[in-house]
Amino acid sequence: MRSIRLRVLLSVLVAPLCGAAAQDGGEAPPKLPTRFDRTKDEWMGLLPGSFVRFRMVNQIGAMEQEGEKTETLKEVGEKEYQLSVVESIMGTDTDRTQSLTLPAFEGASTVEVEGAARECEVWKQSLTMGEYEVVFRRDLEVSTGRMLRFRLVGEDQSIECSAEALEDKVEVGENTLSCVRLKGRGKFAQGEADVRMWVSSEIPGGLVRFEIRVPMPGQEISFVQEMVEFEARRRSPPTGTWHGYFRA
Repeated sequence: MRSIRLRVLLSVLVAPLCGAAAQDGGEAPPKLPTRFDRTKDEWMGLLPGSFVRFRMVNQIGAMEQEGEKTETLKEVGEKEYQLSVVESIMGTDTDRTQSLTLPAFEGASTVEVEGAARECEVWKQSLTMGEYEVVFRRDLEVSTGRMLRFRLVGEDQSIECSAEALEDKVEVGENTLSCVRLKGRGKFAQGEADVRMWVSSEIPGGLVRFEIRVPMPGQEISFVQEMVEFEARRRSPPTGTWHGYFRA
């Protein structure tokens, strides 16, 4: 699973995953937009230099490999924005630039979570790194901006995940994040796998934890990526209990 395509996929997952929560004043949901609101994107609302760092663990049977990945916002333009992706795995460092288009509105959807049907907006984006490209769609809840469904399609891979819990607590060091937990399946060149992801609008990119597990009898094959540090540089002071930076 350590192919360049999987690394592109994992970088997509720390692109904008969930929208900033809207204030719930009890009013009817707003009219669905045709232009993306940049305040709902977990990178476009930040200044260059904002970053998120992950610990990665790849396990095949008894063999375990650890690595680190850092996503840093380089620049935000009118039609796209760019991230620097630096990985360190087994003493080898790589530094790549990824370009993401602004989200394009595709329509409305309904996603059932915790026994309730929730109205969503569907937003489409593409990510390119060199000649490789993937397209992904996020279903964002109209009333809160939370991501309730994630779909991705690439040359030889695909993922579809839907929310199964809206307020799942995740411990990161001494901190606790309230996350939307999504679950689904992925298809890769190596075969199919179970996928789970935890997202929160409180950090750049939104991704808190991501798991790929291949069901094979008698052997554990998995990839886990979990957030350990971030810095969110904003034009104005952040709201809520977070102050834009923490380490695990």
